[in-house]
Amino acid sequence: MAVLLAYDWPGNVRELRNAAEYAAVMARADDVGIEHLPPYLVGGLDERDPLAIRVPGMTLADLERAAILRTYEAMGHNAHRTAAMLGISIRKIRYRLKQYREMGLLPER
Repeated sequence: MAVLLAYDWPGNVRELRNAAEYAAVMARADDVGIEHLPPYLVGGLDERDPLAIRVPGMTLADLERAAILRTYEAMGHNAHRTAAMLGISIRKIRYRLKQYREMGLLPER
């Protein structure tokens, strides 16, 4: 309980639900212990870092966000090169980057 209370929960209810589901699957019993919690809650990765990859424990949207943001950074913040590197359309990259800016994960242009 102390680990759960100490965590900031930037993803709010969705993130809490995902953590609870993860723990329930890992425990496979009535009692959930610290060893059943997602690794990022117990230590190591900073959950607030949008580039942190913590599989298992991420949704597909989280994985996509991390892949796009890491590639975007590696490509010198060039959307065309990012799209080519990931094999997805420039339109999708632009849409996602706009979303990430609105979420505060990227600075406004």
